Amino acid sequence: MVVACATTTLALLIAVRAAYALVRLPMRGKPKVLAAVLCASMFPGVAILTPMFQLFTDIRWLGTYQALIVPNISFALPLALWILTSFFAAMPWELEKAALADGATPAQAFCKVLLPLAVPGLFTTAIIVFFSAWDEYLLASLLSSGNPP
Repeated sequence: MVVACATTTLALLIAVRAAYALVRLPMRGKPKVLAAVLCASMFPGVAILTPMFQLFTDIRWLGTYQALIVPNISFALPLALWILTSFFAAMPWELEKAALADGATPAQAFCKVLLPLAVPGLFTTAIIVFFSAWDEYLLASLLSSGNPP
């Protein structure tokens, strides 16, 4: 439970900022970044269990929380980023422009105007990411005890 909550929290903290930046900031290659995120989320986690086990054995992380949180974030972050990017893209630009016209900084416009409106999307993403992290039994059984299943 602790690992799933930590994974959800960290993935959302990173994904909210990244999704907002991908949607609102001008950037070349935005579709390529989103395609890379989608490809990363389709990569099977089972394929990297053996190298991950070897790496965590070498750095003596087996049986620790970080051995479960770091891989779970790498699996949950593309999912959260993909969901939040589509959610932020659906939000109207006019709200942010109106806040900027009223004298808010871009950070204030994000925190005080857009983020409260994004709470339903954040809550939905948090539920999906939590269940995704909770479902990683194979990863947890391998990295928490140090013995392969």
